[in-house]
Amino acid sequence: MLTVRKLMEHKLPVLSGDALLISNNSAIQLIINTLKVLIGLESQTALYKANCIALYRSLQEKEVNANDYLNLTNRPLNSLNEVLPSALCENWQSWLQLPLPELVEILIESYGLKNLTANLPYLLAFRDLTASAGKLGEKGIIAFLTWWEEDGIKKSLPSPEGADAIQIITIHKSKGLAFRAVFVPFCNWEIKGKANGTFWVSSDDTVYKELRGIPLKYNEALADSAIAKAYYEELLYNNMDALNMLYVATTRSKDYLYIATMAKKELKLSNMGDVINLTFENEFDENGVYEIVDFVSAESKNEEANFIDLKSYPTTTRLSELYIPSEDKHLRHLVNIEKSGRKGSLLHDILANASTPKEVEAYITNLILDGIVQEDEKPNLISRALEVLENVDLKVVLSKATGSITEKNIIDAKGKLHRPDRILFNNDEVIILDYKFTLEESDKHIEQVNNYSTLLAEMGYENIKTYLFYAVKGKLKLV
Repeated sequence: MLTVRKLMEHKLPVLSGDALLISNNSAIQLIINTLKVLIGLESQTALYKANCIALYRSLQEKEVNANDYLNLTNRPLNSLNEVLPSALCENWQSWLQLPLPELVEILIESYGLKNLTANLPYLLAFRDLTASAGKLGEKGIIAFLTWWEEDGIKKSLPSPEGADAIQIITIHKSKGLAFRAVFVPFCNWEIKGKANGTFWVSSDDTVYKELRGIPLKYNEALADSAIAKAYYEELLYNNMDALNMLYVATTRSKDYLYIATMAKKELKLSNMGDVINLTFENEFDENGVYEIVDFVSAESKNEEANFIDLKSYPTTTRLSELYIPSEDKHLRHLVNIEKSGRKGSLLHDILANASTPKEVEAYITNLILDGIVQEDEKPNLISRALEVLENVDLKVVLSKATGSITEKNIIDAKGKLHRPDRILFNNDEVIILDYKFTLEESDKHIEQVNNYSTLLAEMGYENIKTYLFYAVKGKLKLV
């Protein structure tokens, strides 16, 4: 990082591995922190709210008032419209109902990120990651954030070929690449291997032969021990590895190669720089420089680089078609969503993964261990989930089933994924059951389950019945 900072101080364009990490981009950090705010409890999202405020103001090049960070624990998101986008603060509860890719796009729009050209490659890559994470079906924000912390955070942008910038890269990562000029500023890796590193040796010829193998600390003292042979073998392998690294480093350049080594008063072969200094000891001039100069022909580029120059993040009109402003919604429906948006999402997740009281309790316990819900929420969530499962009409349907499939993907002829909550089987019929946690019934719900029915019929199933269960009303509807 020191090298990067020094180059940037001289106004030189720099590309580094850390800079290409998607998770290091401020716009992506803003979206991730916002998602954590949306699914968390208000009393436990103060840090994420503070991060959102700082990142948003920084990206928009606006000053931050220290008072904006005060008392965030007790300030709900809908009261932060002075420091965060008004659209987010007013509509976040209903946005929770959107699929994750749609939610990400609407966050990009509301934060005004679409016109920040420096962030566009990261936003486009992040959109691809949200799509890839949902290949097996829409699993929601919680599952995505879990995947992000485990795998997504390691993803990087590909290093752009032909970019007019200095690329900072490790020797290992440079394998297979070629550059017109290469500079190795720190040719100082150990040739004998790192001292006190652990390596395994065979104990067949020692008093510990019954162990077959033992781990030892790698150091020179082993040269005079009973396992001296193993030590010298390890030393030989380390010397070969050091030479291989030098080979890789010196064969990446097409035209120019610069290697910097550290001079010493007493020459002792401890790192690869010492080996180079000894090899060219009589070739260095009074300034400690050794040059091999040869003619280099200038490259002629007839073909222009095939870059796409985007000025803004491309969005679609699907969001405006799917999302209806809060003012135009039925009042009762809006109030219901705002009060139960998070709880409804949790209950849907629980019922999709549990069908008995024992399974419900076990699944909620796992949510607590994962930090998704709090211990004091457990009784209410269990009660609400069991209230759904104990519905008389629903129990009749569930009791008929001899087998069931929960939240599995169906792929249609166009490759699109469909994910019914539950498919039940008995001897002579197939039942599609979909849970809904909205107060009002919708024709789109009917269209959705009818689509599931059509897909099952195309798969060869007969005598298919479809049900919608509206959990808020406790109503089971045969479609």
